[in-house]
Amino acid sequence: MHSVANVLRNTKHRKALKLYQESLTIRRELAKQLPDNLQTQRDLTVALDRVAYMLRNTDHEQALKLYQESLTITRDLNKQQPGIFKSCGIWENQQQDWPD
Repeated sequence: MHSVANVLRNTKHRKALKLYQESLTIRRELAKQLPDNLQTQRDLTVALDRVAYMLRNTDHEQALKLYQESLTITRDLNKQQPGIFKSCGIWENQQQDWPD
């Protein structure tokens, strides 16, 4: 879903947002089912960030709320395993296909 939305995000904003939101719903459910799985939790933060990114100009408050939720999860994961994102390459892999 993310790959299709990535292609659409600059030309078909609403369609891309809908796909990102659908992905976020799935990621939330997986994260709830697998709370101890680092990759699943990290995938949730990516989904939160992508929806927030799409909303940043149209719904600032919701975008901020999603970014804050992502940050909270990331901080919690880093407390559980300090430096985990850098050492396992998760952070670097997610940044390759997403704008600053």
